Amino acid sequence: MMQLSVSGVKELDAMMRGLPSQVQHRILTAIHKKAAEPLVGAAQSLAPFKKGLLKKSIGAVSGGSIQRTGEIGLVTVGPRRKGGYEGFHGHLIERGHKVVVGGSLPGNKSKTGRDGKGRVVGFAPAIPFMEPAFKATKGIVVSRIQTEFAGVLWRYMKRTLKKSGTAII
Repeated sequence: MMQLSVSGVKELDAMMRGLPSQVQHRILTAIHKKAAEPLVGAAQSLAPFKKGLLKKSIGAVSGGSIQRTGEIGLVTVGPRRKGGYEGFHGHLIERGHKVVVGGSLPGNKSKTGRDGKGRVVGFAPAIPFMEPAFKATKGIVVSRIQTEFAGVLWRYMKRTLKKSGTAII
């Protein structure tokens, strides 16, 4: 999993620390989702099947609450499995997988309860689509995070200074 940190000058960091973490989380999540749009589009265009569940399932979702994840503004991009999307097989296509018939492999319990009766009859090769999309759009995403953050920060500063009666040029 790739993690990205964008940091600014001390004053920006201090201002962000001054905001409640819930506000930081909401702002950064919105910024990250907006910035991830090029990555989503690239991944959809690189998805191996031009129609179908995988392509439709690729999107950006919030990583969850701060309490659950310990992260502020976490956004995950890739095949979605919830909310009516059925991209549960995205990792198998991205990385490749064994083709098994006759049940599960020894040591793995299948949904039908059969254990160890399956055999490998081949291997489905990997067809990467997320990693190439990430590599192709990484710079664009970082740039958009910076641009979006600057816009949000500017609007916040204008509101704050207007309330305090200080003019902003």
